[in-house]
Amino acid sequence: MDIKDFTVGQTAYFSSARNWTREGPPLQEVTVTKIGRKYVTVKSGWWERQFAPTGSTRDDRCLVEKVDYGAPGLLYKTREAYEEQRELESLRNWLRKAADWNTVNKYTLEQLREIKAILER
Repeated sequence: MDIKDFTVGQTAYFSSARNWTREGPPLQEVTVTKIGRKYVTVKSGWWERQFAPTGSTRDDRCLVEKVDYGAPGLLYKTREAYEEQRELESLRNWLRKAADWNTVNKYTLEQLREIKAILER
């Protein structure tokens, strides 16, 4: 995700780990107020928040909040991008558990061959 993907006045979606619930971080609609060279600025309640690209593939669907301390919030261009990121994190967690040593020992030779073929595509 890049700064150029946003436009002034557009509605974007902000999630913050600070307000995490059982369903995940809540999603808040915010309005883009400024776009600069380094940051996208949004109005969130009484506050303005700045977001920048991370350059990492982990957060390629969002921009990350500029914070001095604490957990940064994430800014998504669309609600769909937010949902895709949640699904991505869920699938990564599932794969970590499926590849756990105790779980891997339960797979048959044929199952492991199929998994290897899929992952090597």
